[in-house]
Parts: sequence; structure tokens; C-alpha cells
Amino acid sequence: MVLAALAGGLAMSGRTAGLAAGPASTKPAFTVGLDGLRKNGINPALIVAVHISDGGKLVVVAEHRPGKGSYLHVFDGGGSYLYGFPVPSPQLVDFYIDAAGESAFLIGSLGTRFYSASLKSKRAELVFSSLPDRPGFRALTPVTIVQSPEGPAVYGLFYKNEKVSRDLGFALIDELGKPRNLMSTLGWESRFGRVVSYVPQPEFEGILLVHADKGPADVKAPKAPQTRRLSYAPKKGEPKELDSAEDIFGVTWAPDGRSAYYVRRKGKAGQLMMRLLSSGQSVVLADGRYFAPKLLANRRMVVSKFDDKAQQTVWTLEVPAGAAQQLDIPGPTAFYSSDPSGTAIAAWGPWGISTFRFPSGS
Repeated sequence: MVLAALAGGLAMSGRTAGLAAGPASTKPAFTVGLDGLRKNGINPALIVAVHISDGGKLVVVAEHRPGKGSYLHVFDGGGSYLYGFPVPSPQLVDFYIDAAGESAFLIGSLGTRFYSASLKSKRAELVFSSLPDRPGFRALTPVTIVQSPEGPAVYGLFYKNEKVSRDLGFALIDELGKPRNLMSTLGWESRFGRVVSYVPQPEFEGILLVHADKGPADVKAPKAPQTRRLSYAPKKGEPKELDSAEDIFGVTWAPDGRSAYYVRRKGKAGQLMMRLLSSGQSVVLADGRYFAPKLLANRRMVVSKFDDKAQQTVWTLEVPAGAAQQLDIPGPTAFYSSDPSGTAIAAWGPWGISTFRFPSGS
């Protein structure tokens, strides 16, 4: 693998100390500011999430209006508003759109209702409702939607009734609304200790766990630095610990499932890390306060960085060489999501919405 060879060379030759802007920042494909959003009836403070179709051809904005329901708004790849339509959810939590930008899978009511929406016919309908008096499934909050080979999967609890649980894991909700467990995690906390997050491999061949030291914490003991551990559990074979630190977060997979990326922290010092699964080799990509790395196409990553005054900037980083470029985002606070192919991202915040496009590649 070229990636493995490059990573080995970087590990031998040193590491980047942090991100420094290139000759020019990356300009957005389009930006819709506050006036543009309000003109089309969108309140930036009520945006739940923004997702983007393959290559950035469509941008879909979910908005929850307290007491008035939820809505999807659709922009084209140039930033022009196309249309909006209601979703029959009293409180939309998150959603996923397919690569072609034709359909959406939505979760509402704190993980108890699931919807499908056609972006062509501009209609959304309830496909599954979690009711406590019969067997069912409930997404755990904060809601986690991941892409599986069969479609979007949701992490949550399978139960027999309101008091008796049946299983725990990633559910695929079929067209008839029936949940099916793709990967069970029942009993893993008794084995690993309290699990903070689960991140399945792209093909669901295994899963990364961020977990605490095994055993309950003694609340009366003197406060000591906590320990977070990163472990990999394959479908077949024994799990293995990959790393430990005072905190580990922002764990994400490379699209091929052969390497993982995350942020580790010790005291106030942070490191952006890459871990090769086959060899266990780790590479420090950059030192600093980073958050929410997300892999894109052509060996690129988008990641947030915070300075000493907690001001946020968003960057793209070549992996693992370390060349970086800052995204030209109008405001200091931003959230972002990528399209399924990793060639475009949507960023949003109190200032509006921007999209960025990147070259495709392996």
C-alpha cells in the first residue's frame, strides 16, 4: 500500500508540529449567508444538520421549528434554493441522504421514529415508530448514523418491552420498517469497561471502541486523570488495544477500513493521530487542539483546530504528508459533513452554509 509506505516514511522522518496555511486558503464552491437563508424561510439557529449528495450536486438542510415541526430544504450545487417540504416529525434529530441525492433516511423524536423521504417527489413518511408496549428498536442519543454495505445503520437498543432489553447494536431499518441488527455490542461493556463510542468499519468487519478503564469508578477517591483506551474488535478473533490517553475522541475510519484516525489528549496537549490496522503502527500527523477529523477522497482529511483563545478554524490536511490548507469559512463556529464519495463537504454555522469540493482519487 502506498499509504502504508508513506506513513512509514513519515514516522521515520518525524512529524508535523501543527497546521500552517498554504499559499492560499480553499475557497468555497458557494456560500449562502444569513440573508439568503432567511429569504428562503430558514432560521440558521434552528438548523439540525446539513448533508450533501455525491460531488456536491445537492445540499439538503434539515430544520426543526419548535411547535411547528421539521422541514427539509434543498439547494443545488451552485447555492440556488430549489424547494422545501415538511417532515412529519415533531423533532428531527439527524438524517442521511444517498449518494445520488434522491432519497433521505431521517430520525426524529429522540430516536424513536424513523422516516423515509423522496427528494424527487418532495414527500416524507413515517416507516417505523418505537413503542414501549411491543418489541421494537430505539436509537440511542446522541444519534449515530453510519453507512453499511446495505444502507444507513443506526446505533441503538432492541427491546422486548419497556423494561426488558433484547440486544444492542447497529440496526438496518428495511423498507417495511423492520429493524435488523448488523453488529451486536451486547455485553461489551462488561468486557471492556464503560464504552464511550463505537465506530464500525466501513464493511462492518470489525469495530473501534473508545472505552474507560474496566470497572466502576470510585466517586470518593481523589480525582485523578482519567484514561481512555482505543481498542479494535474484529468480527472474528480477539480484540486488541491500540492506544490509551487521558482522552481519545473524533475516531473515524479511512474509506478502505485499513487505517483509523483520531485525536488523543494528555493534559492540554493534543495530537492528531493515524493508526495502521494491519501493523499497529501509529503516526502523529500534527500536534495541537484538534477536533472531528473526517476523511475525504484523494488522501485528504478535514479537521477543526482550536487556538489558545478557543477560536475555531477548519483545515484540509493531506494524509499522511501533512500539507495543510485552511478553509475559507466566514464564521468562527462551524460544523461539517461530507458527501458519500468524500469529494465535497458542507460546512454550516450561525453565519450560514458553505460547500467545498475536492479532487477525486484513490
